Amino acid sequence: MPRALTWSAELDEKLNHLVNNKKMTIINAAKFLGVSRSFIHRRCQMLQRETNFRSCSVERERAGFEPLATGHPISWLAIQIQRPVHLPPNENSYHAQAA
Repeated sequence: MPRALTWSAELDEKLNHLVNNKKMTIINAAKFLGVSRSFIHRRCQMLQRETNFRSCSVERERAGFEPLATGHPISWLAIQIQRPVHLPPNENSYHAQAA
């Protein structure tokens, strides 16, 4: 029968240390901490989500964890980011005349 487990912030720190600093796999971290691989996988995902969420913009934080809806202003802003445009040379350009 599974034993009751009281998970704490200290164990989250230990898991973070094992996976990130010691480069331990989640299988080995689960064995070390005495829990299942699936539990460790869920905790690692949660810790990663919290870490990534802290680096988001305020607007994205307000939008929450769910995927953004179609046409959301954050999505439109990402689409409208200006990038350099590379046009192929035409027959009247300097490069075409030099060739």
